[in-house]
Amino acid sequence: MGDVALARIMARNIAIVEKELEGSVVGCINDSEIACLYASDEGLDSVRMRQVLEWMRAPHDDDGMNVSADISASVSSRQNERDRFDMLLRRANGALYHAEETRSEDAIWYNPEIIQDLREALEFRGDIARSIANGEFVLEFQPIVMLKTGSIEGVQALAVWQHPQLGPIRQNRFFSVFEKNGYIRDVGLFAISRSFEFLHRFKMRNPQRKLPVCIVLSLVQLIDPLFVERVTELQREWSIKDGEVVFVILKNAGALDDPQILRALGKLRDLGFRLAVDYAIVSAGLSKLSSVRSETLVIRPALQRNIEHPGPERTILRSVCRLATELEMFSLAVGIEHHAVLAPLIDCGCTYGMGPWFGNAASEQEFLDAYAEDTALLAAPDNGFPA
Repeated sequence: MGDVALARIMARNIAIVEKELEGSVVGCINDSEIACLYASDEGLDSVRMRQVLEWMRAPHDDDGMNVSADISASVSSRQNERDRFDMLLRRANGALYHAEETRSEDAIWYNPEIIQDLREALEFRGDIARSIANGEFVLEFQPIVMLKTGSIEGVQALAVWQHPQLGPIRQNRFFSVFEKNGYIRDVGLFAISRSFEFLHRFKMRNPQRKLPVCIVLSLVQLIDPLFVERVTELQREWSIKDGEVVFVILKNAGALDDPQILRALGKLRDLGFRLAVDYAIVSAGLSKLSSVRSETLVIRPALQRNIEHPGPERTILRSVCRLATELEMFSLAVGIEHHAVLAPLIDCGCTYGMGPWFGNAASEQEFLDAYAEDTALLAAPDNGFPA
């Protein structure tokens, strides 16, 4: 069901681009990305691209369901005769990192001064273990709050690469690239180790309180035959108890049919770890969800679009939250940036929330100090929570 719906969205968007950019050549790069080759004497300006994106993002009826897509876009232009399609595509991919990082509503144009250094950094062939040992990677922690009260009920661990030349490169910018080149194994294990250490410190300072730590997990880690063994050793070293850590899986739903991955997830559950999955996994098939046996359903920003007012988008969100409740799961809305979505999320039955509106990710010490001052600090009236 999910693959069919995605294919329809892709076909619709290709048709829109072909219509709006007459004479363009459009095709699929993979099951969720399209590329367009467009020749024009006038070039392509930001106003026209904005119009195309508005058409692509517009809610539409698909077999009786109201559907909309969360789309990031980038543009690269030919500078000289030697610029071939593969070069333009690589440049556009570099700009796409920035579009996704900044959650830009507009397309991002390739700028070599900004983007090339980042691509070289992410795709470097150096010794990632040495970079970790040199202290270039650190963790930051972002609060997860109970939407109805604003109280801190958990935290998500986020890795940051303090690059010697480029400065901080955050997890959402390097995660996918490191999955492809394999570095996610080392960086992911580092994140788990430091998260367990943080949790141990938190329990020492707050012995009567609980603070589950969420850690994003790559399926690349799960196919490592030594992964579960290493996690077990870290669990024993830092005295991690049942239910104190939640591993979060956000993509690649199709790989959840892999017996090796399912066995690894089963072993993690047997060790007392909890699991959270993206709603996209559910939309790809309930059988995958039952195989994973997740306790939390993650609701990404795409499902929160246009929910401020009653309408189809809020109805869809309510259905997703109701599904989580009926499956005895919690629901967690991520990427919350403003207070206008809080009341609709609560009204639809969403349990938890996370995002810049509740505070930016902080270092371990900053988070521990802030938590010690007031665990319900985020429930202040000016943050939009009900009294």
